[in-house]
Amino acid sequence: GRMGVSTLQKGQDCPTCGLKDMNCPGHFGHIKFHLPVFHIGYIKELLRIFKVICKSCGHVLLEPAQRKHLLAMYSRAYKMNKRAREKVWSIVQKQAGKARPCPTCGVPNGVVKKYKTELKFYHEKKHKIFDDMKLEFRKEFEEAEKHNDDLADCLKHARDDIDALKAYQLLSQVPDADCKLLNLDPKISRPEDLVVRGMLIPPVCLRPTSKSGSGTTEDDLTAKLMSIIVSNNTIKENITKGDGLETLKANWGQLQKLCAEYVNADTPGLLKD
Repeated sequence: GRMGVSTLQKGQDCPTCGLKDMNCPGHFGHIKFHLPVFHIGYIKELLRIFKVICKSCGHVLLEPAQRKHLLAMYSRAYKMNKRAREKVWSIVQKQAGKARPCPTCGVPNGVVKKYKTELKFYHEKKHKIFDDMKLEFRKEFEEAEKHNDDLADCLKHARDDIDALKAYQLLSQVPDADCKLLNLDPKISRPEDLVVRGMLIPPVCLRPTSKSGSGTTEDDLTAKLMSIIVSNNTIKENITKGDGLETLKANWGQLQKLCAEYVNADTPGLLKD
């Protein structure tokens, strides 16, 4: 659809609604991202979810008996009120938020934290439940460690990054039944919906231009949207051309930063230019 009056010539009909340029208010559009990004408003809730689900299979880290009991509690709470559902979610966080092997697939799960200067999470593997896995992992790099001190240090502090793409893939694995344990109704919304794969573009009437001397100045939202579109197109080119991973990661990080600033220019935890 047409975004606003500035895209129509005088007297021209809008191809979306059929009204003349003077009567058409403009229409919403959207951008589809080539790589997903995190929404700054959902960071805390995503961290809570990552702490209670398996980072391999996506199931909530509860024993079968616990899971059955809490699902029954949620079913009763769902018929009551929001506070009752939040109470069940609070219990799930206490019981499933500890480092442990997953009761469903057996893979060890550690603590998940957010990077201080990036909108990204990491899965820490310091807990003793990872000892056997670390030993097996280090055997594979035994020869390389002898010639590279930096590698040896990295292996001691093993962690898995959870970027927006990995987060989307992981959250998509959460079964519908387990969504209820995360205080979500799978018929309405699922956890992967907390990861942004596109965004609405408001019509010009919501981001009007202002007069500046003899010319006009674009609204701050318009300027930021233009930067987001350019950044998204750059990522598409990186993927199409098969550019290096570091180049793609840098441009992806820039898209993430721009999207966060679009919502809140003073977003904490972002490195400023």
